[in-house]
Amino acid sequence: MENQELNEKLAIWRGFTKGENYYKDEGLCIDWWAEPNSTNFSALPDFTTDLNACFKWLPALVDDFGIYYDGSTKEYKAWARKDHITSEVISDKNVALALCKAIENLIDASK
Repeated sequence: MENQELNEKLAIWRGFTKGENYYKDEGLCIDWWAEPNSTNFSALPDFTTDLNACFKWLPALVDDFGIYYDGSTKEYKAWARKDHITSEVISDKNVALALCKAIENLIDASK
């Protein structure tokens, strides 16, 4: 899954609402996102590269999560848990992406 698709999946899971405006004269279609329980519109948070965005929005829907650095592999490892379901431990050189993939694994496991 590409990072943009993962960002959108996490945003929708978190409660963001996607909309779009089509400008016929310019031939443009512009996406916008409404924050959860809000009328604030914003760009899609870049969860896969911005750990601050992850911490701001994603922990609210998980019971617990963890991140650690494995010096032997030089990768970050992340996991998440909700309702007695624990994700696989996900490894990646990008700490935010590791956390996002762990949460995605949790989302998929809870379906």
